[in-house]
Amino acid sequence: METKKILRKIASGQNFIDPLDKLFDRVITGELKYSKSSIIKIADIQSSILESDKNDLKIFINTGYISPVLYPFFCSLIPVGNLYGKNIRMGYSASNNRLKSAFDKHGVFAHFTGNRNNSISVDGVQFTEVVADATTTDIVNKTVSLLPVKMSDKYKNKFTSKLYEVFINAQKHSKSDLPTMAIAFMNKTKFYFSAYDAGIGIPSNVRLFLQDEDLTDREAMEWALTDNNSTASNSSEVSRGAGLGVIEQFVKENRGVMMLVSGSCCYVVNGSTSSYIRLPNSVKGTFFSMKINVDREHLYE
Repeated sequence: METKKILRKIASGQNFIDPLDKLFDRVITGELKYSKSSIIKIADIQSSILESDKNDLKIFINTGYISPVLYPFFCSLIPVGNLYGKNIRMGYSASNNRLKSAFDKHGVFAHFTGNRNNSISVDGVQFTEVVADATTTDIVNKTVSLLPVKMSDKYKNKFTSKLYEVFINAQKHSKSDLPTMAIAFMNKTKFYFSAYDAGIGIPSNVRLFLQDEDLTDREAMEWALTDNNSTASNSSEVSRGAGLGVIEQFVKENRGVMMLVSGSCCYVVNGSTSSYIRLPNSVKGTFFSMKINVDREHLYE
């Protein structure tokens, strides 16, 4: 199904159900904070949707909190399910004001109903789709301008360029009919940014390029994140993992958090350390996110 048709279907209310209906195929419980456990839970939900023998699925959100940085990944469950022939209807209690308020504040309702002229505001980048046009540049520039740190002009230009490469390569390499989804915002002393594309994912892309089906998801991810490695047909193009080296070093210097999720692999940077985690369920596409601490005393250069 075409992306616009999917979004119109969601906006018309066909993908949301009466929360009084007790016949749910899945009930989501527990807060979804920005953590590895939440990534694992969303991956499990996505997997259960795609592997279900049912084509019509009803999901009830029985939690008052889903971290907005997870919205690009979580809110893509409906269109990703639709893409694989699943009709997903999602609902929550009318009294769940905390969740409704957050969805409204961060532009989830406005996006799906088309009731918004511009996703970029003074406060950040609301939940939005990113396509390969001038909008990408605007979103990247806004994201960098919100970073609660001091950067030299040279460092800022380099960081901006690398973040732009991450977006462009997500669009080039994902091979998906669905757009990349993104969000960026400040929350007290932390800055959050994330993007999700529903494509074939980094590991599958690398295995296809190298013609090596024996590569594990972790080995493929490590290859993609190695400087100068590229799955692009033209070696002058930037690799799928290019740009993340500079961003990773920035996150480490800031003692922040970065997560890159694709297939069954989750690459986590936490403070000055990094590690690979094997997910119980593979993720369709790629989810990239970071949490940055306020640090105006230190000049990044």
